[in-house]
Amino acid sequence: MERSSMVYEHIVSLAEPLFAQADRRRVSISDAEELKAYITDIKNRFRRLLRLPDIEREPLSARTTGEVVRDGYRIEKVIFESRPSFPVTANLYLPTDRSGPLPGILHPLGHTWTAKAGETYQRVAVTLVKNGFAVLSYDPIGQGERIQYWDPLRRCSAVVDNPAAASVAEHEYAGIQSLLVGVSMGGLMVWDGMRALDYLLSRPEVDPERIACTGVSGGGTNTAYLMVLDERIRAAGPICYITKRQRWLARNEYADAEQVQDDVIKEGIDHTELCIATAPRPLLIGTSTEDFFPMEGALESAEQTRRAYALLGVPERVEAVVAEGPHGFLPLHRVAVANWFRRWLCGEDNPQSVDWGAELTLEDPETLWATPQGQSFYLGSRTVFSFTRREAQRLRKERRQWFVKTARDDIPTEQEELRDRLSELLRVDVPQENIPMETEQTDSQDGVILSSLRYFPEPGIEIPAIWMRSDKNSERAAVFVSEDESAVIVRSRTELRELATNGVSVLVIEMRGKGSTLSAPCRMSSSYRRLGVEGYHLFNYGMVGRSFLGCRVLDILAGVNCMRQLTGLKDVEVIGEDLAALAALMAAALDTGISKVQLRRLLVSYHALAVNEFREQPPGVFVSGILQVCDLPEVAACVAPRPLKLVSVVDEKLRPLFYDQVADEYGLTRQVYARFDADSSFEISF
Repeated sequence: MERSSMVYEHIVSLAEPLFAQADRRRVSISDAEELKAYITDIKNRFRRLLRLPDIEREPLSARTTGEVVRDGYRIEKVIFESRPSFPVTANLYLPTDRSGPLPGILHPLGHTWTAKAGETYQRVAVTLVKNGFAVLSYDPIGQGERIQYWDPLRRCSAVVDNPAAASVAEHEYAGIQSLLVGVSMGGLMVWDGMRALDYLLSRPEVDPERIACTGVSGGGTNTAYLMVLDERIRAAGPICYITKRQRWLARNEYADAEQVQDDVIKEGIDHTELCIATAPRPLLIGTSTEDFFPMEGALESAEQTRRAYALLGVPERVEAVVAEGPHGFLPLHRVAVANWFRRWLCGEDNPQSVDWGAELTLEDPETLWATPQGQSFYLGSRTVFSFTRREAQRLRKERRQWFVKTARDDIPTEQEELRDRLSELLRVDVPQENIPMETEQTDSQDGVILSSLRYFPEPGIEIPAIWMRSDKNSERAAVFVSEDESAVIVRSRTELRELATNGVSVLVIEMRGKGSTLSAPCRMSSSYRRLGVEGYHLFNYGMVGRSFLGCRVLDILAGVNCMRQLTGLKDVEVIGEDLAALAALMAAALDTGISKVQLRRLLVSYHALAVNEFREQPPGVFVSGILQVCDLPEVAACVAPRPLKLVSVVDEKLRPLFYDQVADEYGLTRQVYARFDADSSFEISF
């Protein structure tokens, strides 16, 4: 097994049977009634997975801030609020040579930092407006005039070095943070799209019965989501997004935060399902020969969707268009989309659209600004982070207060209940059976025996380890886990050799994706630098129904069981550092046989990670929805009354905290230890 690709290959191995299961279910549909039930099920499950914000539609507070008049059309510069104090900046393109009501096009945009002012999107909007449509191009979250982490001194996003990379980085940075409170970036973006559609339909120039949606890349993503969830869209044209996830994953491609949802592969919702759920509304699928959303997958999805539409008697309502060239809304796509919408919204039998965008003289971004200074920041806009912080604060007040009013005799019951909830969040169970392992080499140095071995916590995963012990019988057993390579740790840390010399049998382990199993880079651009391969695995494990941190907790739990097998000792101590400290805390909470825990540089709390705008903690710490259930002080309370030592606890920026700060945050943990008369077993030190 090539260790640098082990985690990626493991995710693929988990996904393959899920893809096959989804294929079997899709193929088994044999009549229109089955298909209708299938579509209803897809919509319901996808809405749940997308985690749409559970909020009321409040007034849009829409206003037009300016106008640009050009040959045959005009551009209104528009601002509306998708939720209070959260302005969406947009351009509404209207023909000047036609009377309404006009067919309307919602145009969500892909990943460019200039958003609606980007070359691609101007050319698409002008082609459509000159072919007789009203077109609303709106800035997505983190793009154009809606940078979420605006730095007024640098005049770009504070989370990127290169302003051109802001769109991806902002989505990722805000997206994984929002997962802590059970919100997804995809849900936030779809809500914006639905409110943009509300605005488009509010315009007297627009016919509400003739609405379509088209976008490319990230805009294709939002088009695909909106066409499933909003029936007001009567025709759709997602461009360079639709494919087969199986082909996409096989190419080791990366996706943005809004393009992945926890459990979406596990639930059998591929891009094909999104297309089928659009039935019987007309659907044009655009792809290109050099697209990184594989063209072959797009054509397969189109064919499978056409078979489903045939059960409803309307196979002609699905077509695929392939353009020669790279990823993008290419000239052939522009003409095809215009023709498609003229056919299905205007009733034209053989439309011959003109690509008016081809020779377009592009507008400067400033010309299209809806805000005076080009950023909603200066309007006092709220941000995705502000919503996450508010929800984290609400959850802290309103979620169940574990252990607060619990009598001592009832605490073990409540601990067990929280263990069950934690196991659900982490998608992991304590391994009960013997863990397969293999010893590779044994040698001795200065009375310390070192055995290199590997063990297998689950099929497809092997964890390198080094077993250290003296040549005398060991009376204690410990598992040590850090982010470094185990062999380096063993040979450089006097501490571990001293433990072995003093009768402690020590198993030094790695976690998957760290040390010698550090994953090789996937196919990602520099735009994804902040999340890197850790973020890639976080998202992909989530899609197949697993938790990346939970997988690493499993690695530690299995290592503890290996230590029991090797030594015959039931009680095992655990020492964890940095990211491994968090995984070790979770492991100790789940496995009551772990007798003693020492955690170095542990993250102080998930609340701190959610209510502070900027952070340095790695993506591997994030657990979807954890703040809906508990926080780390409650997890630590599950360890009581076993000895627990916190050493140099750190904040969201990896900065060591003062004793009083940690003691205040872990006051509940100390109270639980006190109820067990085990005050001295809980220690905070530096």
